[in-house]
Amino acid sequence: GIKVISHSVGWTNSSFYDGTGDLKTIVDAATNAGIVWCNAAGNAANRHWDGTFSDPDGNTFENFSALDETINMNLVAGGGCTLELTWDQWPVAASDYDLFLWYDNGGNPIQVAQSANTQSGTQPPEEGIYYVPPTGKSGLYYIKIKKRNGAATRLALFCYEYDLGEYITVARSLMDPAPVANAFAVGAVNVNSDVIEGFSSQGPSESNAPKPDIS
Repeated sequence: GIKVISHSVGWTNSSFYDGTGDLKTIVDAATNAGIVWCNAAGNAANRHWDGTFSDPDGNTFENFSALDETINMNLVAGGGCTLELTWDQWPVAASDYDLFLWYDNGGNPIQVAQSANTQSGTQPPEEGIYYVPPTGKSGLYYIKIKKRNGAATRLALFCYEYDLGEYITVARSLMDPAPVANAFAVGAVNVNSDVIEGFSSQGPSESNAPKPDIS
């Protein structure tokens, strides 16, 4: 007898946030059964970056700006950090990217985590890191993305627990299944000012569909 599903969950690395994939199949099945699927837009507006891979200096690392190959962020010792990277080649990828996390270490950066799965045409386009800074290692960290093989594609990066320190992309910061056409995506506004909350994920979807549906 269910008529409405309220789903306050956001999933990463299950599609390219373009309204396709396994979660679309689930939402569409509910819709076809006469159920209204309501989904939180998410709280990732400041925890998202996306863009087309750019490597003007030819060293295989993403340039987030003309001369900068890192996204800075501040992490706290003992607090887990989840990073999820995907790209626009679902469900299987011909381009191969890797994801890295570095610690500043007083100006002498050291690599502390990586995700280097192989993508050669039969694997999904996804990389993910979960890292907990040890005691005494609070401070500045760097995210890096490397293209090992294949054509340049559009990339999407989310962090679960922390805001990114720079290169934040507020647009297209909806996690799945909020971008699905049949998911009624709900954003957040401030109760006193009627202004969109700074943390509330914003559209459009990666397929340029207008989202969220209401705030």
